[in-house]
Amino acid sequence: RLILGLVTSSGDALRLAAVWPPAEALREGTVLPLRQSALGHPILDHGPFIVSDVEKAPAFAERDLLLSDGIRSLIAMPLLARDKPLGALCLLSRAPAAYSTSDIAALRGVAGQLTTAFVCADLLDTERKRSAELHVVNEVAKKALTAADVGDILQAVTASIQKHFAYYDVSLFLLEAERRELALAAGAGAYSRSLSPGYRQPLGVGVIGLVAQSGESLMINDVTKEPRRVLAFPGETTTGSELCVPIKLRGEVLGVINVECERTDAFDQDDLTAMETIADEIAQVVETVRLRAGQRRDHYEADQARRRLEYLCRHAPFGVCTMDLQGVYTHWSEGCERLLGLSASEMIGQKTPAAHIKPPYDLVSDLAQCTRECSTETERAMTRKDGREIIVLDGRVSLYDEDGRHVGFTSYLQDITERKRVEERIRREEKKLHDIVDAIGAGLSLINDRMEVVWVNRALSDWFALRWESIGRRCHEIYRESATPCPDCPAARSFRSGSVHSTEQTLLRPNGQRRYFQHITAPIKDDTGAVRHVLKFTQDITEHAQRVHQLTLLRQLGEAMSGTLDLDRLLHLVLTCVTAGHALGLNRALLLLANESGAALEGKMAVGPLSWADAARIWRELSAQFASLEDFLADYLRKTEHGPMPFQDVMSELVFPVGGESEGVVAQSVRDGKPIVVRDAISDPRVGEKLRAILATPEFVCVPLVAKGRPLGAIIADNLYSGAPITDEHVQLLAMFAAQAALAIENAKAYEKLEDQMRQTREAQDRLLRSERLATVGEMAAHVAHEIRNPLVTIGGFARIILRALDETSPQVAHAKIIVEEVLRLENILKNVMDFTKPSAPQKTQADINRILEDTCDLALSQASATGIALSKSLDPRAARLNADPAQMKQALLNIIRNAVESMDAGGRLALQTQADTRTVTVVISDTGKGIPPEDLNRIFDPFFTTKPQGTGLGLAVTRKIIEDHGGEIRVASAVGQGTTFTITLPR
Repeated sequence: RLILGLVTSSGDALRLAAVWPPAEALREGTVLPLRQSALGHPILDHGPFIVSDVEKAPAFAERDLLLSDGIRSLIAMPLLARDKPLGALCLLSRAPAAYSTSDIAALRGVAGQLTTAFVCADLLDTERKRSAELHVVNEVAKKALTAADVGDILQAVTASIQKHFAYYDVSLFLLEAERRELALAAGAGAYSRSLSPGYRQPLGVGVIGLVAQSGESLMINDVTKEPRRVLAFPGETTTGSELCVPIKLRGEVLGVINVECERTDAFDQDDLTAMETIADEIAQVVETVRLRAGQRRDHYEADQARRRLEYLCRHAPFGVCTMDLQGVYTHWSEGCERLLGLSASEMIGQKTPAAHIKPPYDLVSDLAQCTRECSTETERAMTRKDGREIIVLDGRVSLYDEDGRHVGFTSYLQDITERKRVEERIRREEKKLHDIVDAIGAGLSLINDRMEVVWVNRALSDWFALRWESIGRRCHEIYRESATPCPDCPAARSFRSGSVHSTEQTLLRPNGQRRYFQHITAPIKDDTGAVRHVLKFTQDITEHAQRVHQLTLLRQLGEAMSGTLDLDRLLHLVLTCVTAGHALGLNRALLLLANESGAALEGKMAVGPLSWADAARIWRELSAQFASLEDFLADYLRKTEHGPMPFQDVMSELVFPVGGESEGVVAQSVRDGKPIVVRDAISDPRVGEKLRAILATPEFVCVPLVAKGRPLGAIIADNLYSGAPITDEHVQLLAMFAAQAALAIENAKAYEKLEDQMRQTREAQDRLLRSERLATVGEMAAHVAHEIRNPLVTIGGFARIILRALDETSPQVAHAKIIVEEVLRLENILKNVMDFTKPSAPQKTQADINRILEDTCDLALSQASATGIALSKSLDPRAARLNADPAQMKQALLNIIRNAVESMDAGGRLALQTQADTRTVTVVISDTGKGIPPEDLNRIFDPFFTTKPQGTGLGLAVTRKIIEDHGGEIRVASAVGQGTTFTITLPR
């Protein structure tokens, strides 16, 4: 742990200004006695103080606090500026005797750097006040020469004081002697909006009233101890210090300047002197402008200008000189003589001393520029008469006479040699500090209470592409590139709470890459415990954040894929994950799978929009519907079907050979097992014309799908519509996802194959059981039929003889006809039984299934008694060639068509359809008859099952046996009252 303690203004105590990391035992703002504390020892001894074991060391003030925090050893180093104690820097460790000689040397070096920084900051603050005074005086002078209204001058001067001195609030009151009141004439700073011009306060009341009444300045460094102070409005309680000086001219009080700061002890003698000098200038300006309204306005204005110039020349800590339009000096003040060692007698009548100014110097160009711009300010290296070189700030303004004619120039010469020397020392020390900070490998910035970034190190500049012009901008403008403050800014929270805060940030680069940063803000407090600055510590956590994001994303996608075993649904899910904005976020994706031989990849599926408008609509809908990837995947997995895939139409055209020496980006990616990014598809020779035409984009990525060392396919993806570049992060994430997807596809294929084998096993088992059952039934039926056939033939023969012997008028004729008809019916049943039971194998030849179907239909319709049946046919010519037994096929089809016709006794529609491909022929027979009840649908192919009073229950059983003997299958679908459809699939 590192502790920085600063000596308080009383000189007998130390206040902890910084504790890092923060600790409960020792907090920032804690006050320790100088003589009884470990941090006080190095200050009193002017040397390092080392404690190897806190438990065994003599008692000191913070010993118990350190032990409670687990501290066992420490080393403290004093901060001394010319033997003046500023404070101490202390390193703490939880291990005893933790510090070596090199640690002492390193801490001594850091303490020296901090001491130099504090000394330089103090010098810079003094110089800043001197410079601010000169700026304001210069502003007063310029306004006095150009402005005509008192209110404009006072408002400009007030704003200049507040800006250059960085006071919390500045207000200027003018005395209205007749009313014995002070009226607010101008204001700038924190209270300027709360007090409008015209606010009044009685003479002798409050601080401003007392100063105006007495004519004496009043400096109050703790307003809580000033009972005479009066609040102008409730919000003025934030003031800690107040300085009020009178504006007097020849002993007469014209008004007051009132300056306020938030903190106590904010003002010193430099502030008082500066404000009194400015008040004198304001008095001159106020009086001058007021006299302009009188009868002696012109004469008095010239007199005041002369006296003001004389006053400035006599008292200002800089030189004032005037020159005509050609640059010949007409006035040379004592300040100029002190500055360059050249007297007025040597300079008046001479031109600007080019011999004393380092080149390049062009008097004519300088005067012309000042004429154009009315004022210029230049730093020049000049040589005094005694040969000593100094750096001079030359502020030049155009000079006009009372008629507004340009008659010359006025220059203000200020020696800034010491200031430049201090700035150079500060620059060198800053460089050392930057080098130390840069070695840490983290970004650092310093933010003031106006949320302005006043310093950054090199690492932060590189990360956020900052230039020197960025210094002074608000922190949200630099870190977020936003015009509005961050809602949960850690720096603002550190200013409010005085404690450490942290946050994380994602930054999108112009090249499409994301960078992730962690910001930690720590407050820096002054002696009073007020937070004056915040140190912002930034770490680049891009690699860690990307790894976490990738692993989380891949886990979610992997879980979704692992639960999907249907191959087509899995492939669609894979492509959806590639293109979904919540997942990988590419625009379009194509999936290729290896064919059975593995020699080529064929287009299988594609996902993506067809146009920019379609893409914008999809992105808009998904963004509005799903807040996260979890929501998107949950919704996808709930759906039983995926939506339309308009991009799918192109897939049948894509075939990529991958075997041997096949060329092309797909073959190379699959062969090498690595992703390939094509940046210029138009001219890349690896991209074929077909793929180039289909994608129509200059940039795409091809990633192989490899599982267990075997290539399964590839994914091709692009960003055609968004135009976003395909980054290395995209490629890496897509490759990792492709590895998971390949395993999921391999598993789905194995599952599909296993499921197909199980289906075939079940079908074979069903056929075996059915064959055994049919064999038993057939054997019994054949025996029964054989025993019945001979007596039945005898009965039929005798019945026909009797029928021929009887006279037509005989009453026995009707009875004999009944016997003959029933015998015929029984003979038909016996014929069906014999057809079903005889084990005749099909005699296959080249048959025309369309002709067989038409002939069978004509036969069935000619035998039917039903009328009003409409016939529709859709016959595929490719079905004309089929290897089948024509007789058996006609018998199988006749049984189905006859049942269809019989089911439409009141008329209906009979539809015949054939379809063919390279492997199979499909026959579809549909009717609009009565339909089959669901409870009977699974039994219609069972032998002897029938729902017709005159049926045998063998027709459909024979049909299925014939179809299965041909290696085909038959399926049926029916709805009661709507009709029945039989679908027969036969191998060619």
